[in-house]
Amino acid sequence: MLLVDDEAGLRRIVSRYLRRFGFRVEEAPTGLAAAAALMSGSYDAIISDMRMPGFSGKQLFELVQREHPELIPRFVLMSGDLMRQETQRFVEQAGCLSLEKPYELNDLLALLQRVCRPTTAPAAAD
Repeated sequence: MLLVDDEAGLRRIVSRYLRRFGFRVEEAPTGLAAAAALMSGSYDAIISDMRMPGFSGKQLFELVQREHPELIPRFVLMSGDLMRQETQRFVEQAGCLSLEKPYELNDLLALLQRVCRPTTAPAAAD
């Protein structure tokens, strides 16, 4: 899966957590980096922040919709402003999954487990 967020600390925490449950996670710090990754790789899901400088999560979603429509049911938009009408409208029209920031990691895991499977066995507890 591809995790896209301009907050390095958040990417690191979410990646580590998901890897513990057997997900293969590749990180992208920007929407443009994610777009480049999509050109050269294959992903079973995309988790993207909505608001990023430059190339936003909305723009990434639109690119995926055009170039990789099979990923739309497994595209998760995260946003701290899902209560804004503009954001709500976009998420509803897009038909994608969404999570309000801040979110619980368990909620993200449950959402992902509904739409895709881990690629490896979960890691042993530390």
